[in-house]
Amino acid sequence: MKRKYPLHWKIVIALSLAALLACILRIFGMQESSVALGSVDVCHFVGNKLFMNALKMVVVPLVGSSIICGMMGLDSAKEVGRMGLRTLLFSFSTTAASVVVGAFCINVMQPGFLDLATVKNILGTTQIPTAAFTDLVDHAHKQDFLSLFDQIIPSNVIAAATNNSQLLGLITFCLLFGFGITLLPVHLRIAQRTFWESLHQVMLKVTDVIIRFAPWGVFSLVFPVFLRAGTGVIWPLMYFVITVMVGFLLQMIVLGAFLFFWGGINPLHHYRAMLPVMLTAFSTASSASTLPVTLEAVQTNAGVSNRVASFTLPLGCAFNMSGTALYECVVVLFIAQMNSVVTGVPITLANQIVIALFALITSMGVAGIPASGLVAITIILNALNLPLEAVGIIWVVERMLDMCRTAVNVFSDTCSAIIVAKGEGETLLYERRQD
Repeated sequence: MKRKYPLHWKIVIALSLAALLACILRIFGMQESSVALGSVDVCHFVGNKLFMNALKMVVVPLVGSSIICGMMGLDSAKEVGRMGLRTLLFSFSTTAASVVVGAFCINVMQPGFLDLATVKNILGTTQIPTAAFTDLVDHAHKQDFLSLFDQIIPSNVIAAATNNSQLLGLITFCLLFGFGITLLPVHLRIAQRTFWESLHQVMLKVTDVIIRFAPWGVFSLVFPVFLRAGTGVIWPLMYFVITVMVGFLLQMIVLGAFLFFWGGINPLHHYRAMLPVMLTAFSTASSASTLPVTLEAVQTNAGVSNRVASFTLPLGCAFNMSGTALYECVVVLFIAQMNSVVTGVPITLANQIVIALFALITSMGVAGIPASGLVAITIILNALNLPLEAVGIIWVVERMLDMCRTAVNVFSDTCSAIIVAKGEGETLLYERRQD
């Protein structure tokens, strides 16, 4: 029987082959040969034209249907009332905090501000200041934060759907549309739910088909980078990884602070109790796959009731994506920093707020989507017209960072369950042992 390899192993193999072939060509001084240049042209067509365009093609229906379905799901939270409100408030607070942590790390460590030659090797020499990002800068200088509302509230939602730089406005419309559905009579709400959930499932299947070609797309994106930069790309990439890992560590501390100040819980007790859950999340890189383990650990090791755990944890899998939001923010700002080196276009505070808003919303909008990290980052880069070529180099470390951010996501879900349980008047095992 023919052995089937998981997708992530196929991607690892594609990355290894791309790096190996590119380095061999460089060793023999053939990086400027007709064979190498022809290979780069083919890779540009397969990676940038076919694969990345295919991802961009599904962005509007995929994210739109995902956000609308998510908002319709809040109907159950409304019925539960106080418990649902606490869950959503905690999820939003921790995800917003993670974006701030990510922006702090990227601004302090600045992994994207490399020398010009290295950046050109990573991005290619064809990058120029792009209209959407430059306009964003101009508006920031003229109107500062007020200009953000031009992005958030579009005058024409159809135009926003066809304009990558107005995707934030489309997301706002989808949030309002989904909320409007929850206000409809039951029979109309059921009809809307059936339509949008069916559309979302179709788009998930389409996205899954596209992601199956990820090894070919990743090979095509990574090969030109290694051909241009060789092993010189390794240190900038490792420094980027260190920046992300520092962000994850700080976010874990922030979550502990939420437990202490919001719930009155010693975070060290919770860290120890949830260690098996975090290890499972790290190994599977899937919040959904870890959910049974999370449910058992929260009830057995922390003493949360089944009523609270069974409500907060599944909802957290969809909305409480603090690790993913942090990762998206760091990646996009990393690429924006490199783009700034090449183009001379500065990254203002208003730009960073736009990126943070995208990271905050898309982290929830792509929950459950195959290769959600790649899809979400592509959405943001595409909306800001930042160079999509840089996605290829991120894929070199994507699997490892995916495992880490999943652990952060799941730990954040468990913190949500603890906070809600405390709000419902439950006494946790940590407190019983102290008594």
